[in-house]
Amino acid sequence: MAPVHNVNQDLDDQTRERIIQVFGAGGLVPANKLKPYFDHYKNEMKSSLIIIPPPIPPHDPAIEIFNLLKTSAYQPKHTMMSSNDGLTSAALDLGVRIMLGTSCKTPGTYAGDVFMPEWRNGESLIEFVDRVYPRYPIPADEAVRNTVISSARLSADSLKNDSRLTIEWTNRLSDHLILLTEWKKVYIFRYPCYIKMCLEALSKDKPELDQDTASSLAMGALPAALLIETLATYGLLFSNEASRTTLREAIKQDSAFGSAYSTFSLPHNEPRDARSPDTIELLYKKFPHWGGRLEDLWKEIDNPTPATRIEKFSEKRKSPRWTTWWGLLGLLFAILFGIAATVLGAVQVWIPWCSWMDNPSISGRSAKPLNNEGPSPGKRLAR
Repeated sequence: MAPVHNVNQDLDDQTRERIIQVFGAGGLVPANKLKPYFDHYKNEMKSSLIIIPPPIPPHDPAIEIFNLLKTSAYQPKHTMMSSNDGLTSAALDLGVRIMLGTSCKTPGTYAGDVFMPEWRNGESLIEFVDRVYPRYPIPADEAVRNTVISSARLSADSLKNDSRLTIEWTNRLSDHLILLTEWKKVYIFRYPCYIKMCLEALSKDKPELDQDTASSLAMGALPAALLIETLATYGLLFSNEASRTTLREAIKQDSAFGSAYSTFSLPHNEPRDARSPDTIELLYKKFPHWGGRLEDLWKEIDNPTPATRIEKFSEKRKSPRWTTWWGLLGLLFAILFGIAATVLGAVQVWIPWCSWMDNPSISGRSAKPLNNEGPSPGKRLAR
């Protein structure tokens, strides 16, 4: 077993080149452009050392695991282990986390990821990847499909300012665009340089980039369509100048975005590809792998989850029960104020009427008997 300090040190040039060769990207991407990914590799290897013995000793056994995952992606997990003496489930899980940048929970451990899928023993790597990254069907509800959206609002700036979400940069592509409404967080994959490296290798193999899951895994990469679509989500999130400001702030902490941002544009196959999706249906068509999560983000932007106490108090009282209760209470107050206004109006009429009737100076208007100070009206008529 190699000594632990090998993992604590930066990878040497030879080891970096060997890792790049795993993806078939030798000579296509300079090693210095992949420093963020190599840091990810080193951190994953370091974290595995807390398990005794570690799942994969650095570095030769790790590269052997990567090559095994490539050549045996069609085999069930238990077959891989039985065919290779000493190979453990934890070693394969760690290989997936490093090589594919995908969460793969080892039973009995805590990975710290948001989405923690487990690679089952009877499942091949191809089946696992297709399960973790499904193609979401277009919603069956016509009203949902035809919901009008604004792609310009699906930006990092809107997420931060309109929805008051915090952007968390994640090492796991499987956590990309996951929204945690209760924590007001959205996760974004932090290694576009890794995606670019994989696409460079896949395009060399097949310029059309139409490889399926099996063909992509045979080259050590996730499906080409998934990677291309992921790059398109970056273009969506950082499309306006305000969002680019957010991106520049992130680059100060993680240079991966700065080194690969120029690759975030994709060629168009037909004129409508140049248009941003303006309905939920078109959103799912353009982003079949990420459409469901993008829809969640749109709902959060359109109707943000309350965060402050006042917002939560108001939100709890939006239910039909509270609407009916406050409606009835308002009606009751309206009736009471109406009765009070009627009584007040009657009193205001009655008081002048009484004053008018009791005024002795007005002849014929008083309800009281007249004084005998002068002749009665009858006597005056007789005269």
